[in-house]
Amino acid sequence: MARPPMQYLTEWRMPLARDHLRADDLSLAQIADAVGYGSPFAFAAAFRRHHGEPPGTWLQREQRPQTRDC
Repeated sequence: MARPPMQYLTEWRMPLARDHLRADDLSLAQIADAVGYGSPFAFAAAFRRHHGEPPGTWLQREQRPQTRDC
């Protein structure tokens, strides 16, 4: 079954955005522009809807060292 165009576009943009957040020292405005959002606010809102948390919170969680229970 086909996905709606906006869902497809969001699913295409979010991995790119995550890659930029992890690898680059770019501002949210620069990342928003790089993945096709017209403003950092629109990007942050879409990221929050898709991931359940804002980009900064997601990045902090991703950068935390993973601990393993022994």
